[in-house]
Amino acid sequence: MRFNVTVDGQIVILALFGDLVTDSAVELIAEVTKHAGERRYFVLDMTSVGFMNSSGLGACMKVHTLLKEKNGLVAFAHLNDIVGRVFSLTRADKKLLVVPSKPEAIGALRERMQGGALGNG
Repeated sequence: MRFNVTVDGQIVILALFGDLVTDSAVELIAEVTKHAGERRYFVLDMTSVGFMNSSGLGACMKVHTLLKEKNGLVAFAHLNDIVGRVFSLTRADKKLLVVPSKPEAIGALRERMQGGALGNG
């Protein structure tokens, strides 16, 4: 899996490229952990994730927990049908902040940073 990291103020935008499976799940957790020392709000842009299995979903949950423990939040943006189905069937979309687009994810995180309430997590 490849990652493209950009920073927008206090928000790390992590674009993922490839399938989110066992090996790449470990890579994702390491990548978030590397940046979580400086910032605690992340957008995971899933536009280029073609497939995700249970290990990938576990990594998403781990990222959520890691950032929540730091009083942060992760938003998952732009899930394709396959990845969205995994989130939906496991009801992860009820626990995690899932939004249709990267701009909406950034907006939701900025709202949280300003003290607004979010329903997920």
